[in-house]
Amino acid sequence: ILFCILLLFTGCVKKEILRQPSPPPIPENVTPEVLLKRVDFSDVRTIRAAIRLRIQQGGNPKGTFSGALFYSHPDRLNIRIFGPLRLTTLMETLFDRGTIEVLIPQKDVLYSGTVAFDRLLPDRNTLANSIKFLEESDDMYLLYIIEQGGSGTRLKAKYTFSKTDLSWKALELYEDGKRQVKIEIYKTVGMVPSEIGIRLQDASFHLELKDITINKIFDDDYFKALNASQTLPLSYFLRNLEQK
Repeated sequence: ILFCILLLFTGCVKKEILRQPSPPPIPENVTPEVLLKRVDFSDVRTIRAAIRLRIQQGGNPKGTFSGALFYSHPDRLNIRIFGPLRLTTLMETLFDRGTIEVLIPQKDVLYSGTVAFDRLLPDRNTLANSIKFLEESDDMYLLYIIEQGGSGTRLKAKYTFSKTDLSWKALELYEDGKRQVKIEIYKTVGMVPSEIGIRLQDASFHLELKDITINKIFDDDYFKALNASQTLPLSYFLRNLEQK
């Protein structure tokens, strides 16, 4: 999901767009290690981008919004959604080490909850030390990441890659054998996803990133905990989407 925002993003600060690293060449023998290189974002320390977000609930459109995004490796993300002419902030979302907070400033309400993952982009060491196996379909490679614990082995994640160019197409995250989140990658800039679909329960989010800037230092203040006079479970936020 996922997947922080700032008003200064559209201010007088000069934007510097950095060239992204190209994907590695396609080898003759495709192994789990080859595919893992396609989702290794360990060198991406920060991302800043303008965004366009489209929200659906149960297949029904709920709105299209513009905003800005700030990501800090490995586990912090802030997204702010603006109103017309960017004069107001309609919603601010903070992801911090597995905790999600959604603030609706006009209602002074904060929704908070946890998800099954504590990192937003795959990490080289974590993936290298994981148990993994590879399957093939007609046009895709399917890479399964297995977690081993006291109760046995469990599926932790499933990555999908195109057989044509080994591009990363999807990621599904699991907890206790149940899929929690599905992320589909439609476009990339270099190796960084720039158009993404996220499905969380019955809600879906289509996210486009533009003016992407990589590895530029910015203030940690963008990842401060959000506050409101009323705090509700994150499930209430998803329920409210259904009612609108």
